[in-house]
Amino acid sequence: MPVLRFSRALSDADLAELAASEGQAKLCAMATRHQVGPVLSDALIDHGDEKTVATLLANAGSSPTETGMMTALDKFTAVSYTHLRAHETGRNL
Repeated sequence: MPVLRFSRALSDADLAELAASEGQAKLCAMATRHQVGPVLSDALIDHGDEKTVATLLANAGSSPTETGMMTALDKFTAVSYTHLRAHETGRNL
């Protein structure tokens, strides 16, 4: 799914709209983009499974909002504090 990972023709808003209807493999590919802005980050948290959200939070280029981070914690208690802490400090896991 290189288009979802690398295409600059697709904006975060375009991808966030797709996130509501695509499968988890595609969402996980979106979560690995070099830059994942707040709109797409939060959409991936809303529609993604635990693997997608963990991938997103391990990506130093992601920018979830505070609300998105809280949603991730509420939705997946298994998304570890380590992932959240690593994201806050900009470290890759």
